[in-house]
Amino acid sequence: MTAPTTRAPITPPTGQTWTFDAAALSAAVERRRRDLRISRREVIRQTGGGTPSTLTRLDDGHHISVDVFLRLLMWLGCTDAEPFITAAPARDEGAVDA
Repeated sequence: MTAPTTRAPITPPTGQTWTFDAAALSAAVERRRRDLRISRREVIRQTGGGTPSTLTRLDDGHHISVDVFLRLLMWLGCTDAEPFITAAPARDEGAVDA
């Protein structure tokens, strides 16, 4: 029996962190929805996750649950979440928002 291969951890570029790209997912869902000529409500029905307001929250850049994220990925036919993850400048944990 061979040992499973271990992959190196995926790390963002120096000084950056990974972040969810809600706009990219929203655009992909909207493109597919229009291609299929279905309503936003039908998207939610087909994915089996969330409510119609879920897509509105996504449009507004808000995060969604992991469950809904995965259901949308499957509905889009994606096998990789990478197009919806981007690197952004790391936030200084000691910084205070003004």
